[in-house]
Amino acid sequence: MHRGKLEVVPLTILLLLAACCPTARSSVWQESPPHLTLQNPVVTRLRLQPRAVTLAPGEQFQLRILINWSDGATIVPALVWSAEGGAVSSRGLYTAGAVAGTYRIIASLESGALTDTTIVTVGGAVVPPPLPPPPDAPPLRSLPSSGNYHEPADFAPIVGRRFDSKGSGTNGRGSGSLPFRAGGSEGWDDVEERYRNITLASDASAPLSPPGILRMLYPPGAFPAGSTYSPGVAQTMGFVGPTYGPRRYRKLYLRTAFRVSANWQGHPTQTNKLIFVRANGVIHMEPIIRLRGVGSGPLILNVDLQGSPRDRRTDTGGLNPNTPAAARSGAFNIERGRWQVLEAIFEVGRSGAANGKLRMWLNGVLTHDYSNIEFEPDPAVMNYWEQIHVAPTWGGQGGRINQLMWLDFDDVYASGAP
Repeated sequence: MHRGKLEVVPLTILLLLAACCPTARSSVWQESPPHLTLQNPVVTRLRLQPRAVTLAPGEQFQLRILINWSDGATIVPALVWSAEGGAVSSRGLYTAGAVAGTYRIIASLESGALTDTTIVTVGGAVVPPPLPPPPDAPPLRSLPSSGNYHEPADFAPIVGRRFDSKGSGTNGRGSGSLPFRAGGSEGWDDVEERYRNITLASDASAPLSPPGILRMLYPPGAFPAGSTYSPGVAQTMGFVGPTYGPRRYRKLYLRTAFRVSANWQGHPTQTNKLIFVRANGVIHMEPIIRLRGVGSGPLILNVDLQGSPRDRRTDTGGLNPNTPAAARSGAFNIERGRWQVLEAIFEVGRSGAANGKLRMWLNGVLTHDYSNIEFEPDPAVMNYWEQIHVAPTWGGQGGRINQLMWLDFDDVYASGAP
């Protein structure tokens, strides 16, 4: 071919060249433009739940795997598992071995970029549920009569539990009218079936909806440093969605009755958590209703403002009783072995401002009255209450339970307003 002269190649030759070189042809079409960079989503969070669990030899337990991707997905990828003191499947089903002790279950991404650990304590034989208290147990002092509660009239019912049955994967959330739904878990998440130390009992003296009560067992044993113990989880699903409707509740009313066993042993760090009230948002905000106290000493009704980084009262012990009536209510010394009727109203307030509110009543007496809480520091975040998480936690930082003790709940009810 001479410079400047155009030669025509026959069409048949072009077709033959294309047929002989399919690889070259396809590679041209599959190449991305040199200026285009494709970003594949990556896993940003890997977490196992619960953080610690106690099992009998040979008992199986399904760990819950929480995954977050950079594109918002929550699909669980293939993980690399390892387990001490037993065996774990590729899906996180752990089978305890025959030797008692404290062990680790570890899950990692195949890349090794993220990893998380659950502590498992393998104990002796399964502890049977304790008997209910004797019928001659002393009556509750100053129990409010039916209809004499402090639920605001304009709050709409959200959900409730009578604890007449235990939720499972087969009887699950059910259906029915609010506030109490049909089905084993009465509209709640059915995760409680996984925990052998979540049990049901019968007590005719229960103050709200006898005789069925929820009983959470705390068997004796030592726990490694940095760990906590929880009998398990009984929680609501998110308040927003097809189960509970599209409303977003910035005001929440909670009513329950609880009782710690007569031999209750407070954790050495004073941390005896009862109920988490969770919210959405960038900051994982969850006020925690708890009892502060050590050993057999006084137990104080208290709220920890966990996830509220600019409300520094959390650093100094949270919100203690602060009303004139609190001293005579028992909130500074929760009596072991007695039912306590608890009511609370949480108001988120305006994000970025210290105008959130908390009011709590114990057996009908106002014990906590706070109106200057900064739940959420970012004014751009729209927060609302999303979940009630009944996951009593003893600890952390290790500790030892000396003898079997338990925590009872009779009825958990919630209502709310925008």
